[in-house]
Amino acid sequence: MGPSNKTAVSEFLLMQVTEDPELKPFLFILFLSIYLVTILGNLLIILAVSSDSHLHTPMYFFLSNLSFTDICLSTTTIPKMLVNIQAQSQSITYAGCLTQIYFVLVFASLESFLLAAMAYDRYVAICHPLRYTVTMNSRFCGLLILVSLCINTVDALMHSLMVLQLTFCTDVEIPLFFCEVVQVIKLACSDTLINNILIYFAASLFGGIPVCGIIFSYTQIVSSVLRMPSKHCSAFNDVHCCPSNDEPFHLQPEEQGYEGSLEKTHGFIDNMGPSNKTAVSEFLLMEVTEDPELQPLLFILFLSMYLVTILGNLLIILAISSDSHLHTPMYFFLSNLSFTDICLSTTTIPKMLVNIQAQSQSITYAGCLTQIYFVLAFGGLESFLLAAMAYDRYVAICHPLRYTVIMNSHFCGLLILVSLCISTVDALMHSLMVLQLTFCTDVEIPLFFCEVVQVIKLACSDTLVNNILIYFATSLFGGIPVCGIIFSYTQIVSSVLRMPSVGRKYKAFSTCGSHLSVVSLFYGTGLGVYISSAFTNSSRNTAVLSVMYTVVPQMMNPFIYSLRNRDMKGALRKLVSRTPSPL
Repeated sequence: MGPSNKTAVSEFLLMQVTEDPELKPFLFILFLSIYLVTILGNLLIILAVSSDSHLHTPMYFFLSNLSFTDICLSTTTIPKMLVNIQAQSQSITYAGCLTQIYFVLVFASLESFLLAAMAYDRYVAICHPLRYTVTMNSRFCGLLILVSLCINTVDALMHSLMVLQLTFCTDVEIPLFFCEVVQVIKLACSDTLINNILIYFAASLFGGIPVCGIIFSYTQIVSSVLRMPSKHCSAFNDVHCCPSNDEPFHLQPEEQGYEGSLEKTHGFIDNMGPSNKTAVSEFLLMEVTEDPELQPLLFILFLSMYLVTILGNLLIILAISSDSHLHTPMYFFLSNLSFTDICLSTTTIPKMLVNIQAQSQSITYAGCLTQIYFVLAFGGLESFLLAAMAYDRYVAICHPLRYTVIMNSHFCGLLILVSLCISTVDALMHSLMVLQLTFCTDVEIPLFFCEVVQVIKLACSDTLVNNILIYFATSLFGGIPVCGIIFSYTQIVSSVLRMPSVGRKYKAFSTCGSHLSVVSLFYGTGLGVYISSAFTNSSRNTAVLSVMYTVVPQMMNPFIYSLRNRDMKGALRKLVSRTPSPL
C-alpha cells in the first residue's frame, strides 16, 4: 500500500439501509415510529416515577435513569440514520463519526452498569431484607450512578482520542448504519495494535464487571429463594423488573416477598442462640465415600491421577528446559502452566488422600485457610497463563513480522510476574477476609477441600463484604483472562479466514488446537462446578465436579500438548533417549 492511499479523511460512508428506492419511505416510517415509541415510552416512565412518591425507591430510581439512558442511546444513532434515508446520502463527517463513537460507548456502557446496579438492588432486597434501607440509601444509589457515569465517560474518551491518532485510507466505508469504534479502527492504515489492546482491556474491565455482577446477584437470589418455603417464593415477582423497562406498572407488590424474607430471617435468628458461635479449631470436609470397601479403590485412583499429573507436567518442564528449540514464548508459558498445574494439584489431592487413609475428614483452621489461599492463587494464575498463551498465538498469527519484537523475553517475564502478583494479592485478600469471620458449630464443608465460598457460607457473622469482594475479584481477575482469550481468538479467526491459502489456514489453526483444548477443559469443568452448585441440591455432585476441576485439566494438559504437538513429541523423545538406563 503506497503513501498515496493515506489521506486526512473529512467524512466516512455508512452502510445504505436499502438500495430499493421504493422501500426507503417504508423504512423511514418504520424507524421513525420505533424511535418515537422509544422516546415516548421511556419519557412516560420517567414522569410516572418522578410524580409518584410511592415510586421514590432505589429500584425505580435506577429504572428512571435506565429510561433516560435508553433515550440518549437511541438519539445518538437513529436520527442520523433517518436523515441519511431521507437525504439519500450515506455520509457522516469525521467529527460527527467521532462524536457518535463517544456517545454510543458512554450510553451503552452506562446501560450495562445500570442493569448491574438493578440486579444488586434485587439481591439486597431479597437476600438481606433487614439491611435493605441501610444499604440502598439515596446517597449510595446516587454514588453508584455517578461512578458508573465517570467510568463510562473516561472509557469512551480514551477510545475516541485513540481513534483521533489514526491515519485512514481512501476506503472509508463503515459496514454499519452508525459509527462503531471497532469497525472504524479496521479502516485505519496506521498500526492499530494499541487500539485493539485498549478495547480488550476496556471490554474486560468495564464489560466484565456488570456481567459478573448480574450473574452473582441472580445466583445468590436463586439460591436464597430456593431455600425459602414454597409460600414465600413470590420473591421471584420482585426479580423480573430488571430485564424490561416498559413494565413497571405491572409488577407484583413487594410486600409479600419482603414479609416472607422477614419471617424466614426471624426464624433463623430465633433458632440461633449465642451458644452456637465458637472459635473453631478445625473444619470437617465431605467424606469421599461411606463404603469402607470402596476407600482403598478410591485411594489408588486419586493417587494414580496425582502421580500422573506430577510426572506428566514434570516431563513437560524438563523437555522444554533441555531443548533449545523450545526456548520460545509459547513453550515458556507452557512450562509455567505445567508448574502451576503441579502446585494446584498438590494443594488439594494429598490432603484428600490422607483423609481417605486415616478415615478422618478433619482439617485444621490454619490448614483450611492455607488451602483456600493456594487454591485461589494457583487457580487464578492458571487462568492468566491461559490468557497469556492466547495473546501469544494472536501476535504470532495476526502480527507475525512483529512477533519477536513484541513477545520478547522481558515482556514474557513481566506477564508472568504481573499475573503472579495479581493472583497472590487476590488470594491474600480473600484469606484475610475469611480470618475476620466468626463460625458456628456447623463446620461441615460440602466439598473434599476448603473453598472460599463454601467456608463463607458456614459463618455466623455478616458476610456481605466477603460476597461483594468475591464478586469484584471474579469480575476483575476472572473477567480479564476470559475476555483476553475471547478477544485473541476472535482476532485469530478473523485473520485466518482472510488468508487465501487453505494450507496456511490449516497451519495457523493447528498451532491453536492444543491451547483451545486446554482452555475448554479448564473453563468447562469450572462452569460445571458453578452450574452444579447454583442449580442443584446435590452436595456430592458438586464436590465430585470440584475435584475434577482441580485434577482432570491438570492431568490432561501434558497429554494434550504432547499428543498434538510435533515439537513436544520430538523434545520428549530426546529427553527419554538421553536418560541413562538403570542397567
